[in-house]
Amino acid sequence: MSSSDKVRDFEEYFQQVAAKVKEISGLNLSSDKYDAVFTKSLRTTNLLNKQGSTSKQSHIAITGKSRDIFPYIDIASYTDVDGDNAFKSFYVLKVKMTFYLSNFKYAKAPSVDIFAGKSSVDAGVSVKLSRPNNGPQIELGNTTQSDENSRVFRELFDEGDVLVLLKRKEQLHYDAFILRKDDVGDLPIDCIGMLKGKTVTTPVDEDSFEFPSQVGQDIPKAVTGGKNVIFYGAPGTGKSYGIKYFIRENGLPDYDPKVGNPLVFRVTLHPEYDYSDLVGQLRPSVKENDRVTYELAPGVFTSALKKAVENPDKHVFLIMEEMSRSNVAAVFGDLFQLLDRDSTGRSQYSINNELLANKVFGIGPDQANDFPVFLPSNLTIIGTVNTNDQNVFVMDTAFKRRFLWKYVSTNIDLAHFTNNAKIEIATDYSIDWAVFYQSLNHFIVADLGLAEDKQIGPYFINFQDEGKVDENGQPILVDKKQATELVRDKLLQYLWEDVAKVAQNTFVDKKIFDDQKISCFADLYDKFGHEQVFSKEFVDELGIKAAKVKKEADFEHAEN
Repeated sequence: MSSSDKVRDFEEYFQQVAAKVKEISGLNLSSDKYDAVFTKSLRTTNLLNKQGSTSKQSHIAITGKSRDIFPYIDIASYTDVDGDNAFKSFYVLKVKMTFYLSNFKYAKAPSVDIFAGKSSVDAGVSVKLSRPNNGPQIELGNTTQSDENSRVFRELFDEGDVLVLLKRKEQLHYDAFILRKDDVGDLPIDCIGMLKGKTVTTPVDEDSFEFPSQVGQDIPKAVTGGKNVIFYGAPGTGKSYGIKYFIRENGLPDYDPKVGNPLVFRVTLHPEYDYSDLVGQLRPSVKENDRVTYELAPGVFTSALKKAVENPDKHVFLIMEEMSRSNVAAVFGDLFQLLDRDSTGRSQYSINNELLANKVFGIGPDQANDFPVFLPSNLTIIGTVNTNDQNVFVMDTAFKRRFLWKYVSTNIDLAHFTNNAKIEIATDYSIDWAVFYQSLNHFIVADLGLAEDKQIGPYFINFQDEGKVDENGQPILVDKKQATELVRDKLLQYLWEDVAKVAQNTFVDKKIFDDQKISCFADLYDKFGHEQVFSKEFVDELGIKAAKVKKEADFEHAEN
């Protein structure tokens, strides 16, 4: 018979357990003060910081009928949300649990003194229902959601020791004890006994239900709205910059990418980036008795998922820059299945992934392969794609449709544009950057017949002078000489290789550079800023755009 099936008569089993508690700790317990008793023999997967434990499980799993020791957690009105069980994965309570000094002394307590001269001490201990549709279990005592006193208590246990819980009558209050495995004797263990009627289907009356807030604890409210979003556009349009405001508007109003935030994870993809980089790799951990153990060194996805699961009341973001520079199908692997989301933002479909189940959800190795892994509703994945990088790795339609695609335009509001340096493209020929790059974009598409992915954005070059600002907080830009050098060093090579050479394969006869003066890139680089290197057609385009901008500026000035 499995441990989850060992249901015993409450009064009889309570007296057996109470006798053992008195024997080891000297406490007299009366059954009229309790309505449930539970024992569980702990394995290495339930232990904290113990030699020989290869698990990082952050909680104690309680399955089967033994879950009845926490009768309130299965109340239908709390777990049936819109016809599904999504809320169950986030329904976390804290119950009051009392530890006793005499039991700590029996267990040879560590030097950490949590009693401060008292005979007992209380702690808030987390209780969470998980795996609602695949063999539900209670996760007890998650280290990130329980009080410090709870962690100190759990660190007392060795493999085979027995956890004893006594539920006080009609209260969310438990007395907890440790029983060493050598002292178990003939006491039946891995059992539960409850007074008649105190089951998951007949819980404590809801009208008198004592919420955790009444014992000094709060119930975290799970947030929803997680989504998959890709910001895409030409290089330099400010995609990464725009992510900052997206995050601020969707849960983290004070987010600053310069400082970072523990709820925001960021990674840049590249052609060699693969699934093991995203999820993690098994690496040798500890060599003990000529045995090497392996643990998952988590990748950024695993870390972000774990943070989201442990903080259901907070929005968590995973930023994946330059997604088109990697083979995203290989990078995501089985995670692809998780990208379909329901109306709350939770994965519509789950996967079985033993490593993630163990590392993220704390499921022991014996159950991890059967545990459904999913994206919670508070986790948002944000990607960026440069449109001119599409030829590196093409994203298939199945992958694309699982993301919202937000186009970042090359157009700007000139009145609020703070990156508009003056550049000198030839002696005595100066022009604003805004006029130059917009004229260039129009010429690339309209005159050279190239696709929009060859255009550039307003922030393709940053002209700010090392982050300096004026008295109004506006960026101070470099002078004309420095701005011209930046264009020479950052833009010319792109125009030569990715625009001019590609345009040679089109059927148009227009050129961006003056063929009479420029025969190689060395000529272009040396003459830029001194001689006119651009074709007459493009110079005319510059003049037209400059005149239009001036006319609009004069009109706006007159209106004001």
